[in-house]
Amino acid sequence: GFPGYRRYKIRCERYFQSSCGAPGSQWQGYTKVFAGPANTIYAIKPDGTLFWFKALGVGKWATGSGNTIGTGWDVFKHVFYGGDNVIYGITPNGDLHKYKRTGGEKGTWVKGSGRVIGKCWQGFTKVFANNKVIIYATKKDGDLLWYKRAHD
Repeated sequence: GFPGYRRYKIRCERYFQSSCGAPGSQWQGYTKVFAGPANTIYAIKPDGTLFWFKALGVGKWATGSGNTIGTGWDVFKHVFYGGDNVIYGITPNGDLHKYKRTGGEKGTWVKGSGRVIGKCWQGFTKVFANNKVIIYATKKDGDLLWYKRAHD
């Protein structure tokens, strides 16, 4: 455990509501699903197609939810949201790519998106970020590391 912390078991059905119906169901066809800003969900199909969804409440989705916003995302071993409309992708050879997007379903990728901003990220088993642009990564031995971007 973690000294000073308590572990709590939460019965999710008491605190979260779920809904049925498209696009709230049928998520099994995606290889990666991750959260973005303000109730946004990104999902990637096995063919590398990246989709954008925005939840408006239980069973309600914004116009354009389910639209394709990118292709070629199957090249990444890890993909995650990093705050400030940035999506990071890590290739199997360890290249860390940064993509920045403006707008919602009709947004565009900012010039320079997709560029390699780091190397040697292939040794991590899990990678995720918070909205303060800190990237966390776990190693095979269980160590949790964190990295903060020094510049943009």
